[in-house]
Amino acid sequence: ITKGELIAFIDSDDLWAATKLEKQVEALQQYPEAGFCLSNGYNFREPGKPESYFFKQTEGIKYDNIFLSFFESGLAVFTQTLMLRRKCFPVSGYFDDTKSFVDGDFDFMIKLAQHFKAVILYEPLMFRRLHDMSHTTLNWIKSHEEGIAAISSYLNNKELPPNLVRNVLFKSQIHFGERCLLYKKRGKAIASFLKAWPYKPLSIVPLKKTAKAVLHYLRNK
Repeated sequence: ITKGELIAFIDSDDLWAATKLEKQVEALQQYPEAGFCLSNGYNFREPGKPESYFFKQTEGIKYDNIFLSFFESGLAVFTQTLMLRRKCFPVSGYFDDTKSFVDGDFDFMIKLAQHFKAVILYEPLMFRRLHDMSHTTLNWIKSHEEGIAAISSYLNNKELPPNLVRNVLFKSQIHFGERCLLYKKRGKAIASFLKAWPYKPLSIVPLKKTAKAVLHYLRNK
């Protein structure tokens, strides 16, 4: 059990910049009311060759309440970018071991953001390795299902504006359907597109994507 006042996390296959910890410590010293600090970073397959950044902005600093930003797709959720004060745990709680790796992280970060303000360093300081056997790749269906359940719970508990939650659920189902198509799971893709429709009944996006999936299936029979 750690006894340090500041805690950070790293996975065995990911990388930190040499200055990550130093800069996050400085940021938390600069903003003593912040409970935690996040940094930017990027995904890579070959070291030194970024494929996609977590944030478009790559310099500067922000101190704010970021709770709603998680649901507005304004933040990437990777605990490898996180540094928090140990005193946050008794308030926010710990990781939920009953959930998958990805959604346990998301749930924990949401609880942190509900109770504490954050500092965001937009400089890329964490580098996330992508490969076919990563936990995220192997468990993407389970992660989606748990994510939908978690977001729906915030709607049921009236902790978020209903319009915001419906928009998030709509985007989640569309994104999942598109990923299903990549893995040639057309039945799941169509089901996900149709599940998105009730959240935005006036949108034609679910119907267009469903029609495209059906046509693609018929052409390849």
